[in-house]
Amino acid sequence: MKLSTIAKMSLALGILTTGIMTTNAQSVSANNINESYRDVVNPENKYLHDYYLRPYYEYKKVSVFKKGNKAFLRSKGRLTNILLSGEDKNYYANGVKTHNLDVFTVQEEGNHRVHYSVGGLSRTNFTNIKNWKISIPARLYKSNETAQQEVDFNLNLEKQQVTLKEIDFKLRRQLIKNAELYVNGFKYGEIIINMKNGERHIIDLSQRLSYKKMGILLSPQYISDIEAYIKKTNWAHRADLNQ
Repeated sequence: MKLSTIAKMSLALGILTTGIMTTNAQSVSANNINESYRDVVNPENKYLHDYYLRPYYEYKKVSVFKKGNKAFLRSKGRLTNILLSGEDKNYYANGVKTHNLDVFTVQEEGNHRVHYSVGGLSRTNFTNIKNWKISIPARLYKSNETAQQEVDFNLNLEKQQVTLKEIDFKLRRQLIKNAELYVNGFKYGEIIINMKNGERHIIDLSQRLSYKKMGILLSPQYISDIEAYIKKTNWAHRADLNQ
């Protein structure tokens, strides 16, 4: 593995929106990285590549009005129409406003006045601790035909309740920007969120997170660790990466 490759990943992943990077790789000046290198988006992954680079919006401690399987949020002159297609459609009372919610949205369609999104609703922090946050250990496994890279990092969250949609979107966004996901032949992979009770949430990186999963709520304090796998070719079993 080239040192410049490790350095590029380390420097880039060190500015994760949701976390900070720790790695044993030797530190190298950014000036030493080959800036002439250009990523080539895999044609079959172009939709995913573009989708996970879309703008996202975060609303804190807001109120939403639920009607049927939709929730409506109005903020700063914009109406956000949120589809609730999973279990989240049963979380909120119908026909009334629910207060003290955080909302994470990605525009599926719409314009500057009306914004259509899916899921992403979670409860605003209910602790009295100011600036509450938690650090979750994570590891990236990146493999091609001949070698594997492993990079450790921490996912820092400031929410006591977070949706699978938000974790998926922010992690994939950073893997696209900094670890070649969906470019240069890296087209397969998984994100595995291991819970302390033994439950696992597995995200297939070859497709967008399904609408039904975008409202799944997780408590970060009950997440044990996160594994992210990126590979150029498909695999029969993820255990092959650990050999």
